[in-house]
Formats: sequence, C-alpha cells, structure tokens
Amino acid sequence: MRLSTAWQTEQPFTFVVGYEDSASRLRALELHKRLVASLSDSFDLRLVLWKFEPLGLETMLVKATRDAINADLILVSLSGTHPLPPEAATWIAQWNGRMVKDSAIALLLDPKHERSVEARKLVNVLKGVAEQNGAAFFSQIADSPLEFEVQEERPLGEVEILRTAFHPEDYMEHWGLNE
Repeated sequence: MRLSTAWQTEQPFTFVVGYEDSASRLRALELHKRLVASLSDSFDLRLVLWKFEPLGLETMLVKATRDAINADLILVSLSGTHPLPPEAATWIAQWNGRMVKDSAIALLLDPKHERSVEARKLVNVLKGVAEQNGAAFFSQIADSPLEFEVQEERPLGEVEILRTAFHPEDYMEHWGLNE
C-alpha cells in the first residue's frame, strides 16, 4: 500500500468498497470522509463503490473484480450479524491471489455487532485473505489481536493515517473551555 510521496505524483490512491446495504455504505463513506480529512489536498483519492447484490451478475462481478485487483485499499463493509453474502464471497474469491498492488484489506462492521461471533468469523476470513495476498489488514475491532497487522516495510505514517480513519476517537484533540 502506498501513501508515500510517490502517491502525490503518480496514479490516484484507489479505495474500493464492497458493501451489503445502505447502512454499511454510509459507514464506508464516513470512513472515506475521515481518510480524506486526514490527508493533505495534494493527495488524489479515487473512491469506487460496489454493492454486493449486483455482483451476482457476471458483467458487474468482472468490473468489480478488476477494480479490486488494482486497488490500494479494499474495504468490506458489513453489518457483522451474518456470514459474507454469497456475492461478496464470490467477489473476494475472484480477486484473492490476483492483486497487483501493494494493498491493504479492511473490514468495517456495524459497531453494535462488532463483538458478535459472526463478526469474529468475518475478521478471520478477511485476515486470511490479506495474508494470502501479502496485504495489510485493518479492522475497527479494538481488542482484536488482528488489528493493524502491518508488514515491516510499510512507513508508519501510512498506518497512522488508516488507524486514524478507523479509530477517530483515539486521535481527536481534546477541546474545551479549561484546556
């Protein structure tokens, strides 16, 4: 994954989101907003959104797979209450092992369900996909030992930018009358 100086002058950083419903889409867009806010204006960020349900159509699956293969960051946004939708599992299987960039894979869950048994299963599935692809893995699940596992060659600044986007409450400046 590249968030370095090269990112400013080369191709845009491609952020591909796969989501299951309007609530998971909104969570992903909020994360994107926090990511953009943490970057300088000189960074070019390309956002691509794919709802899982239409990926049951071959033409849509092919396009979404191509986007994922070329992504810098793939975000899977789910409720965390049930297993991966079949279309999402098929999409992931299509790009798993075919990623062409130094990428990251992230899982974003509804905070109300992030501690569920199903959420833990989703973390394990996507962490496994990240490992198979040599990608970093990110999740908002705070007590997960899997959170922010990053390969050593990744600059700390890149990790901090994504960590801030996933956990803004940990990085908010304290503002108040007495400070």
